[in-house]
Amino acid sequence: INRMEAVLQHYFPQFREYYTLVIAVLFALFIILSYRILNRFLNSMFLKVEQLQSQRLKEFSVGVSQSIDLNEITRLLMTFITDSLGVQKVYVCLNNKEEKAFTVTEISNPLESKNFNIAWDHPCVVWMKQNKNCLIWKEFKKTAPYKSLHDGEKQLFSRLGITCLVPL
Repeated sequence: INRMEAVLQHYFPQFREYYTLVIAVLFALFIILSYRILNRFLNSMFLKVEQLQSQRLKEFSVGVSQSIDLNEITRLLMTFITDSLGVQKVYVCLNNKEEKAFTVTEISNPLESKNFNIAWDHPCVVWMKQNKNCLIWKEFKKTAPYKSLHDGEKQLFSRLGITCLVPL
């Protein structure tokens, strides 16, 4: 600020009584310019991510609309989820009325087992129905329904690396 005042004294001695005001205005202009540059940069960065997500969703929608094969649709769904969310493990479970459960139909890792299902009355399913939202495993661990799970179920979810359950 002292340097700015010295420059003002040298070049504009007639504005001596307004130096403080001039410095404040110049500082405000600098802050506004910095804000606008940063705002444009951040907007362009997030806009690219949003456009990529939109393109992925469009490709998924087109793929689903062109297929009547359930296996192909679940594969497209799994690919969309792994690409969009950056997750490595995806289990697609579909409603199985005969078993009264959701059975695994597609897995992102072909080496994983498909031999498990989640019963309709399972605490995770009940929680998702009541909350009408996805279940984040870390947050679910703090709830009473999690505490009602058997140790074997808790170990299974942990071993499978499930971090989120999303009802569709």
